[in-house]
Parts: sequence; C-alpha cells; structure tokens
Amino acid sequence: MLRKFYLKNKHWIASTFVLLLVIILMAGCGSRETSSEPGNSKQENNELETHIVTDHAGREVEIPAKVEKVFATGPIGSIFLYTLAPEKMIGWNNEFSDSAREFIPEEYANLPVLGRWAGADVTGNVEEILKLAPDIMINVGSITQEWVDLTDQIQEQTGIPVLNIDGSFFEIANSYGFLADILGVEERGSLLAAYATDVIKSIEDLRERVETGTQRTVYYGSGEQGLSTSSRESINAEMLEIIGAKNVAESGGGNMEVTIEQIITWNPDVILISDTSGAERKVYQMITAEDSPWENIAAVNNNRVYTIPNLPFDWINRPPSVMRLIGAKWLAHTLYPDLYPIDIRDEVKEFMKLFFNYELKVDDFEKIFHE
Repeated sequence: MLRKFYLKNKHWIASTFVLLLVIILMAGCGSRETSSEPGNSKQENNELETHIVTDHAGREVEIPAKVEKVFATGPIGSIFLYTLAPEKMIGWNNEFSDSAREFIPEEYANLPVLGRWAGADVTGNVEEILKLAPDIMINVGSITQEWVDLTDQIQEQTGIPVLNIDGSFFEIANSYGFLADILGVEERGSLLAAYATDVIKSIEDLRERVETGTQRTVYYGSGEQGLSTSSRESINAEMLEIIGAKNVAESGGGNMEVTIEQIITWNPDVILISDTSGAERKVYQMITAEDSPWENIAAVNNNRVYTIPNLPFDWINRPPSVMRLIGAKWLAHTLYPDLYPIDIRDEVKEFMKLFFNYELKVDDFEKIFHE
C-alpha cells in the first residue's frame, strides 16, 4: 500500500523534500548571519572606542572617542580646562588662595590637589591620578622640544594619553577649538575662541598704532624687594612686547635679579609689580613711599606704578594663562589709555561671566584692583 502511495505521489514527495531542504539551509544561513551580528557590532564599537588625534606638537596620540575625565599637568592647563569644561576636571595642581576661592564654586574648588609637572618642582602624584583614571591628560605651554619631551615622559610614566596644547597668547583661540572638539563641547569652545580672537585683533591693531619711539618703557618687578625681573626672552614678560611696550630688561636669559641702581639707570616710564604671594602691596608701598630709593625714577614721579591684578589668577603671568586675555586689555588701557579707551570694569564683568560663569559684585572690584 505504501509502495502504491509512493509510486502515485513520488513527484510531490520529491518536490516537498527539496523545498524542506532549501528552507533548512536558508534557516541555517540566517542563523549564522544573525549570530554574527553581535560580533560585528562589537568590532565596530571597538573601532569607535578610540581614535588618533594629532596634537600641537605633531604627535599622534590614541585617545578615547568619548572623553569624560581630564587632568592638566600644570596650572596653565588647569585654568584653560576649567574655563572650557570644569565638569571634566578631576583635580588641580596646587591649593587655592582664600581670595581665589571666592570666584570658584565649591564643587570645583574642592577638587583634589594632584600636583604638577610644570615648574621647577615636580609634584605630580601618579598614584592618586591613576586612582581617578582620567581619560586623557593635557600639557599646555610652549611647543618646544623640552616641553614635548616632558609630555612623552609623563605619558610613559602614567600610561595615560597626554596631549601637547599650544599655550601661547596668539594661539589661545585655536587651542580652545582643538580641545573643545575632543571634549565634545564645541559650542562652548566657539564662544571662548571668538572672544580670544577679538582680543588678539584689538591688541594687534594697538601695536600698529604705537609708533616706534613712543613705546612705553616698563620695568616688570617681583619678589619681596621688587628686584626680581624677567627679560624679553622670558614668557613671563612677553605681554609687554605683545601690547607694544618695551621691556627695559632687554636681555639676561629669562628671569634674573637686578639692583636698584640698574633700575634707576633704566628709568622706566611704568613699573609693574607682580607677586602672587601677597607681597605686591608691600612692594608697591615701599616703592612709592617718601624718600624711597625709587623716588627719582620716572614711573614713580608720574604715579605710574601698578600692581598686576591676580584674581582669580594672575592676569599676566604666574602662570601665563588665558587670564592674559583680560590682562592684555587691562595692560593696554593702563599703558595707552588714549589709544585703547575702554571701561575696564565692564570688560572684567564680561570676561568673568563668560570664562568663569561668575557675576562680579561691587566689592569684588576692590579686591581685584586693590582699591
């Protein structure tokens, strides 16, 4: 009976068998394709987890595609990072002064102090930094071979990707754009870069209008006696040349000690006092006191002795950070009020609101300008 059924329906049975075989094969292929999808997605995700960026020293550095935590190797970088993306900071390089704390929200001011690699003393706490696991570190400063070597050294020491970022005054706008892209805060970066571009253009315009021979000569003093200075070769005093002034300490290999006799010989039009230790007011009072050995210098006779504002951080140097943007405006107006007429209070208000998200109060001006 089965034989008769088979003979009668053999073509139908064969067709059905072939169809079932095809379905099984297709199901197998589909199953293999489906099972491979997670693997493909994982591979694609792995490819997107990191990417290569070229930093300002031309170094190719592999960094995470999404950067959430950052540490700066020195104060220049920390101030730069704080003004751009404070929520991504894991710590500072040194303690704040009580005066500076007033301008920084507690949640950020209380971030841990993790040391630094910039400066004479290396205090970077590698163990603590690794515990906080930053995605990247940034080394902001001059793009010199010495600085690049330091970056390589820090990266090797910590195992964390470290980026060189140009900290020079004329590259501030580009540097904001560079780091903003990496951190995913492009809109914020564009705002800060636009401000920096406008300041730099205004200073370049001023320099063109300052005629040779009419430049203000400036002595830039620091230290407890005001007898430490920085020559033209030093980044500490470069803002003088940038705004069209002339540093009386023409040479000397950077930072140096001088005598009052030398300063009298230079006879500067303007004296600037810089010192973040709080000694600057004492130095100012000493220089401008009656019967002071400084009294016959032109700057003292003409009441052109100024202490450099340093809140929340120094406006010119110590460190030479993005504070130099408002510092350049203050210095240009102080030295050339007719050529650079601005309301410095309005300018400081705008700067502090944009860069520090801080609304200045009336008594803040007294602290900033030592009024």
